[in-house]
Amino acid sequence: MSGHSASPAHQLRIAIALAALRHKPIDQSYEAYILDVQAKFPLSRSPSDGCEPWRARALLLEKNLKELQAKHQKDQTELYSLRKAQASGQDRSESPALVGGKKKQKKKTSTNTSSLTAVSRQPDY
Repeated sequence: MSGHSASPAHQLRIAIALAALRHKPIDQSYEAYILDVQAKFPLSRSPSDGCEPWRARALLLEKNLKELQAKHQKDQTELYSLRKAQASGQDRSESPALVGGKKKQKKKTSTNTSSLTAVSRQPDY
């Protein structure tokens, strides 16, 4: 043995590789099987490279979450102010509703006059 010892991660990879070789299909060569296993379990970058894709992804998702929460809060505030404005607008529109009621009365009287006109147009026998 040389003076170098494998890291725990490398030892684990070797143990998994040996266990995987026990399950190699009979009709497949070792080389082909190793290539298949390497394709299914690619060698990941070491954390010492400073490039941890899962960490970068997690940070990106946290950033997106904060942006969405801020947007949601802004939308909620806008919705609240619109509802408040609509409610105050309805309070103001209740007094014109009485005027609308008078319009309905005029409409009814116009209906009544049209029926009177229809009656007066009937020929005398």
